Amino acid sequence: MIRILTICMTLFLLSTTSLKAQKGTIVYKQTINIHKQLSPEQQMYKALVPETITKTFHFSYNEKQGKCYPVESKEQGGVAFVMQDQGSDYSCDFTNETYRRYVEVEGEMFHCEMPIKKSDVKETGKSKKILGYSCREYKISGKEYSFWVTTELPKYITPIEPYFFEGAVLELQGENFSFLAVDIMDKIDDSTFSHVNSRSVTKQQYDDLKEEEMSELKEMESLDGKVIK
Repeated sequence: MIRILTICMTLFLLSTTSLKAQKGTIVYKQTINIHKQLSPEQQMYKALVPETITKTFHFSYNEKQGKCYPVESKEQGGVAFVMQDQGSDYSCDFTNETYRRYVEVEGEMFHCEMPIKKSDVKETGKSKKILGYSCREYKISGKEYSFWVTTELPKYITPIEPYFFEGAVLELQGENFSFLAVDIMDKIDDSTFSHVNSRSVTKQQYDDLKEEEMSELKEMESLDGKVIK
């Protein structure tokens, strides 16, 4: 009788853990090394800017969908920064295995929808725990990216698309930036998944609009002083 109760309790705990894993929010701390991104002609500004800046991203998810979005922005120093950020505001449709990126130009929102494709990665054999989750390290050929992925959380959770895995990315180390999961919350706001009112465009159109968005930011922020791209 005791053995049966023990088995039932174990199954209940496993079921509860599985259910909890299907809904939550991962909090990522992003660190960007500004000094490493300076071009040779921008080295004169090195003393005027901090070596690194940090941002916070959330990835909220349930069984059917997910969304990655910035929740905090910090301005440091007296220099305006215009950079191609690593990490972005995008949403995932886990059911149909697609993801959607957004861009705003002249007050109008556009989106591009693409299929989720698993990254071509190689496992290094290294492992460690992050926030209590067992993770394995993967590296992408031709990229200086190191991903630490756990299969104890749902797949396709990542702070940076289009790098998707059969699990959740809890740490990413790049040449000039990094992401680290610092917290995992059980609660999410379902309104987070509401689609932005936007117009669909092709991948090429999206890339062109993104360039236009960056040009607008450069023009606006250059009015306040120096600009770093």
